[in-house]
Amino acid sequence: MFRYIGATALFVALICLVFAPAGLLRHFVSDVPGLHVVSPKGTLWSGAGGIIVQGEQIGSAEWSLQPLSLFAFELAWEVRFSGRDATLHGDVRISPGTLRGKASGVIGVDAINYTLAPWDTRIESPVSVEHLEATFEDQSLTMLDGQLTWPGGATSWLMDGGTSNATLPPMTAVLSSQDATLSGLMVPVDGQIPVVQVTLAPDGALTVKISKLLTRLVGRPWPGSDPDHAIVVEMVDDVF
Repeated sequence: MFRYIGATALFVALICLVFAPAGLLRHFVSDVPGLHVVSPKGTLWSGAGGIIVQGEQIGSAEWSLQPLSLFAFELAWEVRFSGRDATLHGDVRISPGTLRGKASGVIGVDAINYTLAPWDTRIESPVSVEHLEATFEDQSLTMLDGQLTWPGGATSWLMDGGTSNATLPPMTAVLSSQDATLSGLMVPVDGQIPVVQVTLAPDGALTVKISKLLTRLVGRPWPGSDPDHAIVVEMVDDVF
């Protein structure tokens, strides 16, 4: 008897998801601060919509439900994102009070340079997202884990009223989180000393630390006898 009741309930849930309007997805992503789905089309089962992050539309996403996730008492969608020269593919899983996401793909040159514009810096090669995982609980980021790779290449930046150029080696960036603070370390593929350390605090304070090694790699070695791992430049900015 209970088996038939459970099967009936599951069938009814599937029917509801097939025909439920895509606009309901807005409520499912509310656990991620600053994330909004706009102009949704289709249904919760299969649809598409624009993606806004911190008030700016960054691209669009297509999603399709993974019905077997219902057996794990959660909703899961396969998601494809594209926008501003970036393409990501992964999945989003939602259970009461929790949203988990995984993604991999490529972030193109235009998207990276748009992000670097406030620091007057440009690169000429795309970034590969090897893997990226994040968990939000009760509208707070509780876990971040990721690895990005960059093949190296030409880099330019403004300094002393002119443009400086350098060719950098391949880099790997490792992303993590602790106590709602996001962290990133960028390390040359053939080395172990970080060239850049980045932290983003919950209040929006962004801290960027540059080691002496990076000054050597760009052809402007920091004076003095400090070791390569020494932090020689530190910048702090409020990004939101």
